[in-house]
Amino acid sequence: MTELQLIRLIQEIAESYRVQGRQTGLPHGPGKGIGDDCALLPCSGDREILVTTDTMCQGIHFDLSYYTPEILGRRLAAVNLSDIAAMGGVPAYGFLNLEIPEAIFSGREGRDVFCPDRFWRLFIIGLCEELGRFGALLMGGDTVTTGCSSLSVTLTLIGEVEGGKALMRSGAQPGDLIFLSGPVGEADAGLILLQGIKGPVLRHHQYPSEGMASRKRVCMACPGHGARAKAYFPSRFRTAWKRLVSRHLLPEPRIRLGRLIAELGATSCIDLSDGMATDVAHIAQDSGCRLIIHEDRVPISRALRQMALQQGRGPFQRNWLRTRIFSGGEDFELLWTVHPDNVDRMIQGLQDGLGMKPWLVGEVQQGQGVQLKTISGKMVDISFKGYEHGRSFH
Repeated sequence: MTELQLIRLIQEIAESYRVQGRQTGLPHGPGKGIGDDCALLPCSGDREILVTTDTMCQGIHFDLSYYTPEILGRRLAAVNLSDIAAMGGVPAYGFLNLEIPEAIFSGREGRDVFCPDRFWRLFIIGLCEELGRFGALLMGGDTVTTGCSSLSVTLTLIGEVEGGKALMRSGAQPGDLIFLSGPVGEADAGLILLQGIKGPVLRHHQYPSEGMASRKRVCMACPGHGARAKAYFPSRFRTAWKRLVSRHLLPEPRIRLGRLIAELGATSCIDLSDGMATDVAHIAQDSGCRLIIHEDRVPISRALRQMALQQGRGPFQRNWLRTRIFSGGEDFELLWTVHPDNVDRMIQGLQDGLGMKPWLVGEVQQGQGVQLKTISGKMVDISFKGYEHGRSFH
């Protein structure tokens, strides 16, 4: 059973119980559940509750050979914050669950000297600081020590949104235009670099304004790993390589952007976590439409192009780029649709509010699935051809 098949099974069974809940009469109604970035729960007054949860498993989503504990905490917060952003909401409260191997809990992780007190202190600091950047607080959770060999960390994040204003995956309509917040493919390229280095490469970072078209995070080689990083990062590409690594380790949640596009009339939205091919297909499926993506309109950063130059020439290089962009995942940029009548207002509002100009990458048509219009003009079905969770990167 694939991950997508499992999700559909859960959705099918859960929906039957939701129908029963509607029939028996829940106090505030059954809400909207499986299928969006967050569950949307009714609440008294003019607000609705957003709930999302994400799990990161060692060996699948992170590797402690190049994830520092602080970065692990920050990234766990960021991936949940991105779900809130995709719904146009504001984050509020987080709850942390830890499934800890006894070796890590006791300090016997691997061959290196491992200090659990320092590890968990830095992890929680990173998590709380990232949540705090957007006004959210860590409020509780649960921990369990297990006999398994891999660490698993889960954050459940609760947020809120104005009643009836949440951005859903199901709102796209034929004729809508598709916009993207920034370049994609960089995070997957950064992961490839990290797997080659197998050592921490970030020492500190900065968080510039979310509205900057080209975010710059300061990425420095850690003491003890400088020679390894310099050997792997050729000097003429070092700045580009560090950007790609930073984009994987420290994604930027688009909270302000999500709020603004909801106010400016976006009809649907999703954050790009599983690759554009799969995430766009979720909008197509839930909205009952076909989405057309134009390959020549999708933004590609200079850093990603520089890395692509090292992968060969001609068709091989183009295929490498397509894989990163459409299947790589974990860029956590926002992709949304908007009615043509609202496009000028949308573009002007984003320029005034965040100083950014989004990329127009496609349109919505009648039909189903996701079609990629390649640079050569060929139409290719890329529906659900993104990242498959549970696939180990070792």
